Amino acid sequence: MALIILLRHAKVSINSSLLFPHSLGSYIKSYNSASIKEFSLDEDLKKLVENSDIFISSNLKRTQKTLELLGQKAAFSSELFDEVSLPYPNLKTPIKFPVSFLLILFRVAWILGYKTNATSLKKEQKRATLAAKRLLEFSKNNNKVTLVGHGIFNFLIAKQLIKLGAKKVSNSSFNYIILEGA
Repeated sequence: MALIILLRHAKVSINSSLLFPHSLGSYIKSYNSASIKEFSLDEDLKKLVENSDIFISSNLKRTQKTLELLGQKAAFSSELFDEVSLPYPNLKTPIKFPVSFLLILFRVAWILGYKTNATSLKKEQKRATLAAKRLLEFSKNNNKVTLVGHGIFNFLIAKQLIKLGAKKVSNSSFNYIILEGA
């Protein structure tokens, strides 16, 4: 049975200080084009990933750069595997907040249904189903498939893979999830 490894990209190198909530859109654009920091995997995971038959990634720069740090290149790259969008308000406020607070606040709001400037959770779950099916297609011809993707979307993909019959083998919060294909 094939292994499917969902690996989160390396940490992004970006200034994360105080921000107005309505400026979150600009921050996200900067985040999507920012370079990444050093990336390290524990030895067992590194061996597992290095021996993959095929590498897949999202279209976002940080996944491509993470693959470069691993000495790999994506055989298939698609926006199908891009991170889920993050909502943010258009209303201007006079108060700045820590970026980490805003990211958590608006991610929770998104889960609860807030979707201004973002795609709904329901639509992202449908996209995750398509992504999971695509990974299962790749696993038919490859013993080990590694997707370098994004924390939240990898989690949604893993849920869909399990619904489609895959079994979770191991995980480390949002850093990686390993599944056996259906």
